Amino acid sequence: EAARQDEHRQRNIIIWAGITGVLLLVGIIGYSAGAEATGICLLLAIIIGIIGAKKFFGKKKESDALSRKRLVTSDEVIITQEMCNCSEQNYNSVIALFRAAGFLNISVVPLNDLSFFKKSQNGTVKEVSINGIVSFEEGEIFPNNSLVVITYHSTK
Repeated sequence: EAARQDEHRQRNIIIWAGITGVLLLVGIIGYSAGAEATGICLLLAIIIGIIGAKKFFGKKKESDALSRKRLVTSDEVIITQEMCNCSEQNYNSVIALFRAAGFLNISVVPLNDLSFFKKSQNGTVKEVSINGIVSFEEGEIFPNNSLVVITYHSTK
């Protein structure tokens, strides 16, 4: 299915580039020959070129990106947006989030870094790593037995 979508996309890019090129060529030749009416071809080439460039090379829609992801097996976990933004949340809710997603090997590390005056940060997550990786994105897939380490601020 993904290969068919890629083939369809490549065909559309070729058609778009061909139409834009022909309009641009007709516009340039006609304009240089003094035919003022061919200026519309230049304008159309610019408009179609911009629209096509945005569609084919612009930022992908989230639904397009997700449709290209593969299915996860029962021994894998897919990262959600919530998992990517865990800093400053309570470590217990982060543990629950990763357990609910399917991770089996979760470890917590208290930093013992807070003084009496910073007690309000007690229990907030500083960092989450999966198999030593601290920067992961929505849609990434990890084995469910990966080591998840949740490091959090705690009082001394």
